[in-house]
Amino acid sequence: MEFLDLIFDEKDIGTDEVWTCEGEVLILCGFAATSKRILEIGTQWGRTTINLAKASPPDAIIWTIDKDPKPTLIGKFEWANKIRFFQGDSLTFDFAAHGVSNCDLIFVDGCHEDFMFGADTRLAFSLISSTGKIVWHDHYDDSCRGGFVHIKSILEKLGLPIVDTGGMAVLDLAKCYPVQARNDLETG
Repeated sequence: MEFLDLIFDEKDIGTDEVWTCEGEVLILCGFAATSKRILEIGTQWGRTTINLAKASPPDAIIWTIDKDPKPTLIGKFEWANKIRFFQGDSLTFDFAAHGVSNCDLIFVDGCHEDFMFGADTRLAFSLISSTGKIVWHDHYDDSCRGGFVHIKSILEKLGLPIVDTGGMAVLDLAKCYPVQARNDLETG
């Protein structure tokens, strides 16, 4: 499996910014291996973006959005042709105008403030496929803990279980997909 040869350290990407938990990369890339439509909210350095591109099928598309300019890292690898970078605010960006919908995997790792965390979660539910996965990173961070606790309580009330890996939380809609629950989250 080629995707197991992932990008983990600074010699691979030319920066000293290193992902703190390689296990998180493996979990996320395991999901990406069967995902053809992937959205990442919060690009930052592009490290996750390139790992998603490498791990995903050859015909996959990875959309990623960040307020900051496109990281140079994204263009350094052969599979960068799968990546569509958008500079903008996920709160106001018109994803539909760029064909972003029906995603197999959405990685929420943008702004960690409660309001934006909730807004990005509602966005994820509006763009995810009925069998997709939503993965939240840094949900334990103090700045978004309140938002995540609120979202988690809503999901539990709706019967949508979240798997907490410690650094990430995962919702797999293929295992539990009541349509009304999704509608409640999109409008709530």
